[in-house]
Amino acid sequence: MPQTPIPAAWSVPERLLRRREVQALTGLSSATIYRMMSDNAFPRPRKIGAGPTGAVAWRLSDVLSWIADLPIAAPNTAAPPQDPKQAKK
Repeated sequence: MPQTPIPAAWSVPERLLRRREVQALTGLSSATIYRMMSDNAFPRPRKIGAGPTGAVAWRLSDVLSWIADLPIAAPNTAAPPQDPKQAKK
């Protein structure tokens, strides 16, 4: 997954994020994060603990680059919802 450099306005010191911080930053659930990782659509964490089940954490720069690479949402072109009271007239 190619990564876009972090925008200059987001320049912050590098640090490691635990899963709950990644969830808060992205708005994604834990299940979605891991599913997207298996699809190579989300950065993989770094191993910070010992053993096969050791703790992991994501680099802040990896998560911010992923956010920067998200497509811009298209403007909503749908008609605004009608007031039910108006529709019955």
